[in-house]
Amino acid sequence: MVTGPLQAAATGLAASLMLMAAGDEAVRRGIGRVVWPVQFGAMDDARRLAQVGGAFDRSLLAARLLSVDARQASGRGVLIHTPFAELLDNQLLDLAADMDAPVGTAWWCENQTEPQQPPCGKCAACLRWLSAMKHAGIVAPIAHMAESLLEDKPAVKTAV
Repeated sequence: MVTGPLQAAATGLAASLMLMAAGDEAVRRGIGRVVWPVQFGAMDDARRLAQVGGAFDRSLLAARLLSVDARQASGRGVLIHTPFAELLDNQLLDLAADMDAPVGTAWWCENQTEPQQPPCGKCAACLRWLSAMKHAGIVAPIAHMAESLLEDKPAVKTAV
């Protein structure tokens, strides 16, 4: 895995710049394949189709542009793969479970800055993944999250 100075991005110019930087690094290292692990959360079908289609278009166009320079330098092109773009959150978690992937090492929280830092449980990313993990039956120790985050809280009764 190669990490660079650019933050990960899924859409827009930031995503294009990130892919170009990753592809440039791949060309310098003689690597012919870049994996972009982009994946989108729950949304309506039309928006999801637009996001996934945009990711495929962006990866194909970036790979084509990178291949122009790569072929001049090494004689071979660069491919950008997006293996998770079409997966829903629950499908991605099922895949992780099937592969016995260490889901606790993933950074679920958009507020995490260090791998050992616990997720906040309040940001949009935490709420998204906590819901998916509860649905998938993932328990807190596996996700490296506090028990309280993955527990179902009883409904609060209000007096009428």
